[in-house]
Amino acid sequence: GGISWDLLHELDYQKYTSVRYDYILLPQRAQSNTTRLRWWQPFTVANGVVKPDSDRAQWALENILIGGAEINPSQLVDTFDDEGLSHDENWSFYPNAVRTAGFCGNPSFHLYWPNKKQDKAHNILSTRELIVQPGYMLQFKIVVGCDVDSCGDLHSVHLEYTKDARTETWYLIQAECLPSSSNNVGCSPFQFHEATIYSSVNSSSWKRITIQLPDHISSSATQFRWIQREGGEEKQSWGIDHVYIGEACPKFCSGHGYCTTGAVCICDEGFQGA
Repeated sequence: GGISWDLLHELDYQKYTSVRYDYILLPQRAQSNTTRLRWWQPFTVANGVVKPDSDRAQWALENILIGGAEINPSQLVDTFDDEGLSHDENWSFYPNAVRTAGFCGNPSFHLYWPNKKQDKAHNILSTRELIVQPGYMLQFKIVVGCDVDSCGDLHSVHLEYTKDARTETWYLIQAECLPSSSNNVGCSPFQFHEATIYSSVNSSSWKRITIQLPDHISSSATQFRWIQREGGEEKQSWGIDHVYIGEACPKFCSGHGYCTTGAVCICDEGFQGA
């Protein structure tokens, strides 16, 4: 008997001399309730004898996700409040994040990146693949750098999307479109907005962001991410709360409420209707 192993992918050391991202679709034969995966670097074998080899290439792995679905979900709702719920079903990765309450005066639970270490790691909140259709919206709360005195832009947070998880190419959901940008081919006439980039300059206190997603983002496997890219100097702390991606609520809740499951508005105190 024993265990038989089938080769799924070979990581040739000549192609991985720098950090590289892999996205591997599991073949049908690997989809079972007893499947094991392993990363294995073989020894040198000569004349049937295994020989230690001190020259074997060193290697490392991180951010491993095994999962997915035949049909991706068409909505994401996460307030980070429910203690007993697993939030992992909504997100692929959120390195260095802490689920907490009270950061920058927010009493409800949220995700928070303290950034106490001056390292070269990206801070990311990345969704799973989602079905995104025309007429969808994205809503969330964000704060960046509320606990610092300077107004400098120390590693802003970018909101991006991709429609192909096999690539490392991500795009801003919205580029900057101001009256002075009228000649920009990516801007629609008389529709002005800032880029989906957040820093202590524009988000130093908790701020609700509501975005009507452009139709070109629609696909059966769209992913979104908030990313604060690496840097040698100290990065500003930031937090995310009340994330909704799905069918647009009526009038986007008129700017006075949160959209939730079923495209229903939860109105702010003192407001009613949509």
